[in-house]
Amino acid sequence: MVFGGGAEEVVDDQGDEQRGRGGDWDQVPNLGLGGNKVRKGGEKQIKRYFLDTFYVTMPMFAVRRRIHQYCRYYNGNFWQDHNKAPFPKVFLVCPTLRVQKSLLHSIPKILDEEDVDISFFLSFKDDIQKRGIQADSWEAVSIIS
Repeated sequence: MVFGGGAEEVVDDQGDEQRGRGGDWDQVPNLGLGGNKVRKGGEKQIKRYFLDTFYVTMPMFAVRRRIHQYCRYYNGNFWQDHNKAPFPKVFLVCPTLRVQKSLLHSIPKILDEEDVDISFFLSFKDDIQKRGIQADSWEAVSIIS
């Protein structure tokens, strides 16, 4: 399945941005995308984001563990130490509505426990397969206040 369109730069866990920098790869996101160059104050800026998908056969504890891995990656400052750009938003493609609803409930609790500032957005796999990625494909995860 192809996600996104246009001139996007795909960087996976073998990509040049991350190669040779050390770190614990089980904590690093599977896929980072950058694209859609935007002019901001006369300079080019690349929007960066992480994209992760879950399999329908994945147990929920493994899905939640993945969220904890993003938090450890954030708290380990690996991204912040090696990139000028802020920590990317995380887009998660859920295989079922049950997984999506569970994550909408559990991610705010995990972010509060881990004390991290990561933006998560969720989508339903079938929706993306039918309509492609649209602006309204993603639901932002609300943070507990």
